[in-house]
Formats: sequence, structure tokens, C-alpha cells
Amino acid sequence: MSILISPVSSQQNSASNRPIVDLDIEEGQTIPQETTIYGQILYADNIISVTWEIVDSSGSRGFHDISEDILVENSNGISINSFQITIDPHSTGTCSCIIIITLSFADGDPIYFSRSIFIQSDSFPDWIAEPTIHIQNMPNSWASGILEVYGISSTNSGINSQLFFSIKQSTGANCLNSDADLLTSSDQIQITDVVWSSGSFRTNISVSHLNDGTYQLTIFSNDTSTGLFSYDCVPVRVDNTNPNAIISGENKVFESNDLINFDGSSTTDEYWGVEGITYVWSISKISDGIIENIIIESGGNSLSPEILTNISGFYLVTLNAVDRAGNQGSETLSFEITNLHPVARLIIDSEEVSNGQEIEMEKISTISIDASLSYDTENDQDNLRYVWRINNVPIYQGITRDIEWPNSDSNQFLLTLEVIDDNSETSIISVLIIDSENTGSAIIPIIVLFSSIIFLLYATNKYKSNDTESDIPKWN
Repeated sequence: MSILISPVSSQQNSASNRPIVDLDIEEGQTIPQETTIYGQILYADNIISVTWEIVDSSGSRGFHDISEDILVENSNGISINSFQITIDPHSTGTCSCIIIITLSFADGDPIYFSRSIFIQSDSFPDWIAEPTIHIQNMPNSWASGILEVYGISSTNSGINSQLFFSIKQSTGANCLNSDADLLTSSDQIQITDVVWSSGSFRTNISVSHLNDGTYQLTIFSNDTSTGLFSYDCVPVRVDNTNPNAIISGENKVFESNDLINFDGSSTTDEYWGVEGITYVWSISKISDGIIENIIIESGGNSLSPEILTNISGFYLVTLNAVDRAGNQGSETLSFEITNLHPVARLIIDSEEVSNGQEIEMEKISTISIDASLSYDTENDQDNLRYVWRINNVPIYQGITRDIEWPNSDSNQFLLTLEVIDDNSETSIISVLIIDSENTGSAIIPIIVLFSSIIFLLYATNKYKSNDTESDIPKWN
């Protein structure tokens, strides 16, 4: 009978590339004489070595490297690696054993396959087989709250064994089988919730009450029909503490073309430290109460992805720090990209003028008006709008031009430059142009000027959104 054995690995494999070992023996099969086991490895590329070993509770019964003996074939595009294993009870001795096949690859962790066997010999006719037990969890795997344990255990009679466990704090990363006590010890706890499937078992053990640290998990398998038991152990790392995610960075920056990022390197994790932590960054923009994710990135980098500061608004940066046991800590920081208002500057006939200034002009002449000294942040500069108003009425758009006296009998007019950025923020400068041949008292023009400015500010604020570019003539 051919048995498919699934792999155990510290790496997560997808169903499409999960290697499979196909052996022509059953779980818990008895081997009474010299036997050749035939096997195939499917869906495994880049194998650099294949080994097999027979172990029991006392240690190794034999190790063999069969890398040079692998026969590689291809069937329907699938790579098949064939091999064979010969077991001789006279050389191996009687045992309740686990056969472990190890696949090593050019990159990545090795993958292990295991199967229970009972080796009998005519030399020991009265030998009674103890149950097999093998924990398939990777050594030094991580656990938080619940430790999922999976493995294989068989009895010679074919009935499912009783399982017990003990978990003790350990000073090292290696499991010491000699530390296992007798099954009668009060430290052993029976596992009542076990899922069995053809000799394979899976169960959950609570570790939520344990302090963070390295522990030795021992699983005992008890054959109720014989009273014999065996055990296996594996070191595990318990981490029940969430990391403390800490974000460092500015909570307010000015709009520009600069890039900023935030720093999560102050994040801590009490016992195990921050080595191996995954930093999950998300950057969101808040618009009209709606939070929109604009960047999501994860990896080992404690620096956030770079954020371009050319769009003003309110943002959230969230850091989820996830440790190797799956615990996570989170922090969210709000920050604002603030738009700077543009600054309007006005040049008339090559001389800069200030807000509220009086300028004399003959009605029959022209003057040159220039807004090129107006400025904003780098990201807004090229998109500035320059709106010119005469007596509060929008007349032109553009940076420079020559203008004549408006068609009016008045001896003065108000010239206003309004500079608008792409956030509709504005800056205004106004001057009073008066007829140089009719310069009377300065009091009345000044009153008119400031009254006009006040009205202009009110009108601009009220109707700014209605001033579309198509309403106002442009010049080059």
C-alpha cells in the first residue's frame, strides 16, 4: 500500500509547491525481516540532499545519506525523485521507531517527513513493542497563548494511545530527553482533546499562563493494552507579550515636494527583543470623514515608506509591530500636511509696490503690471493663478501685461492682484491708481481705497469658488 506523507517545515508552503513523499508502507507497520521500502518525492525542486534516519526514545538507530542514489524522472511535467530504503532487523535491532526523511534545498529550511514502524526480530520473540511517538513541530517554534502540537504515534495493537504532556522551563535551545520523568509524575497532564487520523494526531496546549522564555515540551504516549509508554520532546519558545509599537516623527509639516517618513525603531518587545519583528505600515488620508488607505507596506524595515508632502490634508500613519509568535502591538499617529498661502507681490513699471500704495498715472498712458515676484511653496508655484481686478471686477489672468486707463470718467481706479494656489488659498495686494493731472486731497482717495479693499476681501471670500478660469480673460 502506498502512503502519502505531508511535510513538516518551518516555512509555509503553498498547496501548489508542497513537496510530497510517497512511501509504500503504512503508519505503524511491523517489519519482521529485511525489507526494502520504495519511495518517491514529488513537487520538490532544487533538492541538494536526501537523508533518512531511524530513531526511538533512546536516540538514533542509524543514519543514511541517499542523495547519490536518487533517481530523477519527469512525468507530465512533474519532477519525481525515486529512492529506496532497506531495513534489516538483525542490524537495527528490535524497536518502536520513527523513520525520518529529510529533504535539504539550495535555499530555505529543510523539510522533514516521518512515519512510525515496529521492527521485530526472531532473536527476541518475547519483545513487547512500546508505542511510538514523534512530535513534528519544528524545534524552537514559537507559541503564544495556544501551542498547536502535531505529530505521530502508533501502538503495535493498532489502537490509539493515551497522550500526556509536561512543559518545563529550559535553560537551552536543545531538548534533553533525560529530563523526562516517569509517566506517574504529577507534572504530566493527560490530553483529552486530540484529533487522530491514521496515527497522526493534533492537539492544542495552553501556554497562556507561562512567562516568556524557552521551554521543553514532552509528549508521552501510553499504550493502555500493555502499560508501556514512550516520549518525545521538543524545545519551544513562548512569547505571550505584545510588542510595544512606537512611532517617531513630525505631526505637522508644510506642503512641499519633499519626502518624509516615520521611524518605528523605538518599538520594544520585552523578553525576546525586536529581532524578527515585522513592521506593517499603513498611511491613510482623511477626506470628508472618510479614511482612505494610500500606502500599505510590511517587512523588516522599521522606517515607514516615504510619503510625498505635496497634497495638504490630514493623515494617519499606523504601525503594527508583529513578532515571531504572531503577537502584535499597534500605534497610530495623526499628522497634517499644511498648505502655505501664496504671497502676492506686485511690480508696476519695474518697481515693486506695497499694499495700499497710491500710484500716479496719466490717463493717456499705459503702465506695466507684473506678478512674477509672487511666490508659494515649490509644489504649488507652477500652478498659481494670477487674477487682476479693476475696481473689484476680475478683468484678466496672467503674470504680466500692460494696461491702459479703464473706460471711466473717474480720476482713479483700484488695481488688485489676487494670487490663488491649487488649494484655493489666496493672497491679495491692492493699489490705488490716480490721475496724475487731477491729484486733489489724499483723504478721499484713501477712504475709497480702503473701503474698496474691505469690500474686495469680503467679495473674494464669498464668491471665490465661483471664479472659474473660463470667466476671466487670459494673456500670455
